[in-house]
Amino acid sequence: MQVDGTFLHALSRELFLLHTIAGVAAAGLSVHVLLTARRIVLGQPGRAALVRRFVGWALVATLAALLLGFLIYPEYKVHVRVAFIDRNAPAVGRLFDIKEYFAILSLPLIAFLYAARNSFGPQAGKRFRMIYGGALALWVLAVCATAVIGWYTTTVHSLGVP
Repeated sequence: MQVDGTFLHALSRELFLLHTIAGVAAAGLSVHVLLTARRIVLGQPGRAALVRRFVGWALVATLAALLLGFLIYPEYKVHVRVAFIDRNAPAVGRLFDIKEYFAILSLPLIAFLYAARNSFGPQAGKRFRMIYGGALALWVLAVCATAVIGWYTTTVHSLGVP
């Protein structure tokens, strides 16, 4: 579907809304996983099964947010970035680029967390728990930074706003 010269122009608002929902879900799930896993990382009893389950859901939310972001990027680039932000708020455009780096950083981290989730638990060795906890903390930072910077960029100018 091509309208107005941009891929998926007719669906840009709906895709942007779904992208926002998936991003908020990924950020919320990331914090939830971190809070649930913190006791296990420190070697105390915890709810490892819950961590494993929510890492799976977090993977789905992260991938959905990234995929939807890829789909709306051409629309954003033409109608928001070039048309408004680069002319009126170039610093916000650079901040958006940093957000994209955080989003891409989140992908290998959640892939590792998902792949290693069945080995994570109080029974795991201290070194593995620390590595898993460090990857988890970096992932939470990347996902939450992506969400906050995305929100800020949207307050400057959003898709679907003339």
